[in-house]
Amino acid sequence: MADKGNKEKVSKKEKITLKPARRFFARAFDLFIVATLCLPICYFLGIKEITFTNYLIAQCIYTGVFFLYDFLMSFICNATVGKLLLRIGISKDNDKSLGFAGALVRTSILLVTGLGLLIPPVTLVTGIISILLIRNKKKLLWERGNKVYAHHLTGIRICWSVLFVIALALVFQMPVAVDYFTLVPNTGNITAQQFEENYEVLSVKYLRSIENGGRKIDRTYYDDNKLFNMEGFSYLTDENGTVTGFTYKTLVKYDDTYTAQERDLIAIGLITMITADKNNRATYNMILSSFSDIFDDPFANHELIGGGIRVKHQTRMTTEGYSITYTVTRESSGT
Repeated sequence: MADKGNKEKVSKKEKITLKPARRFFARAFDLFIVATLCLPICYFLGIKEITFTNYLIAQCIYTGVFFLYDFLMSFICNATVGKLLLRIGISKDNDKSLGFAGALVRTSILLVTGLGLLIPPVTLVTGIISILLIRNKKKLLWERGNKVYAHHLTGIRICWSVLFVIALALVFQMPVAVDYFTLVPNTGNITAQQFEENYEVLSVKYLRSIENGGRKIDRTYYDDNKLFNMEGFSYLTDENGTVTGFTYKTLVKYDDTYTAQERDLIAIGLITMITADKNNRATYNMILSSFSDIFDDPFANHELIGGGIRVKHQTRMTTEGYSITYTVTRESSGT
């Protein structure tokens, strides 16, 4: 019986000459697979804005994920997914598996000298150099002590491989799609409890979006303060207990203005009503854009209609300051 682990012999099937083009497409498959895997990672880390800092973070994530991917696949399978699809394998010169140390050394040297740490212009240069070395039948630095071999490849296998890579990329994007299109867990006629559940979900999304916009926030404030727990908040409900809207009353002294935190709480409450009535991002963005106009002139009366809701912003002068009341209702509620 053959020894296991590092001593295990690589399967000896009929081997053929490996052409540079097949190696190129196997590597392209691997780079594409890792890129599609990194997209949801960056999305859920909130890396969406195109800035130099975000680029550096995304670059580090891409390089790190590729290293783990290539190392683990080489150690466990003696090939990456791209190589497996195109029937390419890796082994030591004596036909034994790479083993942990062999795979680690190979991937490390490949990432630095063969791919230039995946920094685009450097990768382009190192890639061209690698192709020229292969065409001249020179040994690549990361392949010293190991070898790359290939088996017969059919046209059907190539087509199947392309479709598989595309399908895998789509699977990796499913969490992003689900998060993007599923704004809230409850829609339609909602109760107060469901309103609060939606509010909690939207609060996370809203805070993440304003952080992506470059504004620093204290998340502990939003953990401790919810609009529906504020003293001036009250639900509007029908006889069945369905939330048809809410009112929120606040007092702003004459020498003061809204705090950014209070504005955020009102905005999240408004979004909660919108998304319960129509789970539609276009409406969501439209009403928020209009809502921001209120704060450009916060002590005047405003009325907005859109996305199936009506927002009344009423201001009254008192001896202590501006008494402001928000009344948010569904248009169908008749209020």
